[in-house]
Amino acid sequence: MGAAPRSQDQPGFPRRFDGSLESLSVALVDLDDDNTLEIIFGDGNGEVHAVRADGTELAGFPVHTDLPRHLPLAFSDAFDGNPANGEVALSYTPIIGGVAVADLDRDGQQ
Repeated sequence: MGAAPRSQDQPGFPRRFDGSLESLSVALVDLDDDNTLEIIFGDGNGEVHAVRADGTELAGFPVHTDLPRHLPLAFSDAFDGNPANGEVALSYTPIIGGVAVADLDRDGQQ
């Protein structure tokens, strides 16, 4: 159940995300060089989101972590994630800490 918008809410918010956000820690960064900060955070489904001030996701986001290693079903041809077979689709490795944003190639862009 999502929260109902209130008159004082920013347009585009509140937003609903599939992954758990218990350990939510955000970074505020201008990723697209439009002089407006995006909200960057990871979730329990292993996705990293970049949300604009209007509540929309930045192009190319969300991105995700890798599938958990050493989990046989993740690589089995018999597993197709079909709920009709009683299977549950695998999520990616959860993000349980904060995100870090940096200009790794020192070009002035995040």
